[in-house]
Amino acid sequence: MRLLKDLNYKKAITNRIVVTALMVVLEFILLLFLFWQVLRFSALILFFFYLLSSVYVIYLVSSKGDPAFRIGWIIVILILPPMGSLLYLLWGDKRPTRRLSAKINAQDERIFPYLKTDPQVVQTLQREDSREAATIHYIQNISAYPAYQNVKTTYYPSGESVYEAMLEDLKKAQEYIFLETFILHEGEMWGTILEILVEKAKAGVDVRIMYDDMGSVPLLPIHYYKDVEALDPHIRCVSFNHVVPFLAMVMNNRDHRKIMVVDGKVGYTGGVNLSDEYINQKVRFGHWKDSGIRIEGAAVDNLTAMFLELWNVSGTEQLDPAVYLGKPHETVQEGDGFVLPYGDSPLDDIRVGEDAYLEIINCATDYLYIMTPYLIPSAEVGNALCRAAKRGVDVRITTPGIPDKKTVFRLTRANYRSLMNAGVKIYEYTPGFLHCKSFVSDDKTAVVGTINVDYRSLYLHFECGVWMYQCRALLDVKADTLDVMNKGHRVQEDELTQSWFGKLLDGLLNVMAPLL
Repeated sequence: MRLLKDLNYKKAITNRIVVTALMVVLEFILLLFLFWQVLRFSALILFFFYLLSSVYVIYLVSSKGDPAFRIGWIIVILILPPMGSLLYLLWGDKRPTRRLSAKINAQDERIFPYLKTDPQVVQTLQREDSREAATIHYIQNISAYPAYQNVKTTYYPSGESVYEAMLEDLKKAQEYIFLETFILHEGEMWGTILEILVEKAKAGVDVRIMYDDMGSVPLLPIHYYKDVEALDPHIRCVSFNHVVPFLAMVMNNRDHRKIMVVDGKVGYTGGVNLSDEYINQKVRFGHWKDSGIRIEGAAVDNLTAMFLELWNVSGTEQLDPAVYLGKPHETVQEGDGFVLPYGDSPLDDIRVGEDAYLEIINCATDYLYIMTPYLIPSAEVGNALCRAAKRGVDVRITTPGIPDKKTVFRLTRANYRSLMNAGVKIYEYTPGFLHCKSFVSDDKTAVVGTINVDYRSLYLHFECGVWMYQCRALLDVKADTLDVMNKGHRVQEDELTQSWFGKLLDGLLNVMAPLL
């Protein structure tokens, strides 16, 4: 089902990819040419760049950033002087532009006053589990998103099951629909959803769709959002952080969130993008294993706030937070446990996604089960996993058996040995590609969301997750993780034997991982 099937996008998409790639390559070649020409005729400028290299090295040594990130850039700067200093000048600062930061900070000042923290939630949890109460208090403080009780959580163990549930909730929409995704691709999945969205829009429901432009560069023409908006006046569509074919640093910071909110009553997040491979309508890397979480109740406000934050900086329309947030919510049947949906962004030095994972790792006493498509942990996360295994926690991590990116897969496997030496058990999902992003521990705590265990998710992207304590859904997360392990195989040490060249290549990839 494709409402826009009569539009010939193939040529437009190809032209966009070619033009974007060509522009970037030409700019880079021109930049290198000018750089070397200037150095050739000016010893003073050459001295300046050597001095700049020294300043950057001193700065990186003394900064508080991730050690692997700092070491990687120090090596680049020292091996390629003075070119290394120019590369760091272009790509070393991973923060968004000041303009984007200012716009999002202004939105946060409008939005967060409507998210009220209820101290009773932490106090109630304090009586049950003081350590988990400290965790929820900490995540609330660093993220500004509050925790809730009496929220219904439903875990879906496949992209297909998430998709079916989303369709049912979309059909029930009466006021508005917010849809945010990293990848949007014409096909069966998006076509069916779009038909429902148009039907609801014609009935007067306000529909807002946002996709990440970089995530959809090879899939959609440059002005696809205009074609979607033309379907009905009640539909608005924007592409976040529109790709410009220049060497722009803001292109590093993508919207990797997947959020759907219907009438402020139900919300979804997880690993599922709006593309056919996520529901196995199209097979690319064997069976695509994904998952998602549905929440119902007041906690949906947090997902709504995340959507509004990026929507209001991505287009000309400004949605008023007062219309969507801070409203009374009906009592949810079957609500249980404690739920905290949280967002993370690269705007500051607070790594909410990484810290939430670290809290689960550090609190685990019995078991810790993880599913992630990419296992490229920061030094802090890697050390925490090793410590947990050494103190007797049953730490198991499942990764894909069939990779979507061979270089990243090799880098993932390069991290196996150090973890396995500490006692961590590694499994690979042999039927295909595993795209789930979940942690579950001790039958009491879990996180399901969009955050991979890699530098790009933890430091560079806009992400989100749902932290759960004593919710029935987390036992479904555990059961699903165990099922995935049973369908895969446990990696043995003899599978990691390599030649000296392979070890050298893995070492190089590990050094470069934070820079990619």
